[in-house]
Amino acid sequence: MADAPTKQQLPPPTLTTLVSLLGTQVLVALGQIPNPMTNQAEPDAEQASHGIELISMLEAKTANNRTPEESQLFEAVLHQLRMLFVQMKK
Repeated sequence: MADAPTKQQLPPPTLTTLVSLLGTQVLVALGQIPNPMTNQAEPDAEQASHGIELISMLEAKTANNRTPEESQLFEAVLHQLRMLFVQMKK
């Protein structure tokens, strides 16, 4: 009998993991990463904007409860996503 496939280890549930997950979803909506279901770039400005707003809201709600590294991550991710969104809209 063949060995059962090993389960992939999930990352720990951290704020960093959540921001990375949301950021990746926005990159898909921006057309920067192919949609994993279709393997095609499918830009969706409304979905991208919504995702950026979600990350921004999460940044505001966690403002006094983050490590410096988490704050830097928010700043970098939001800056990158906003710049890509502006490029998308041109």
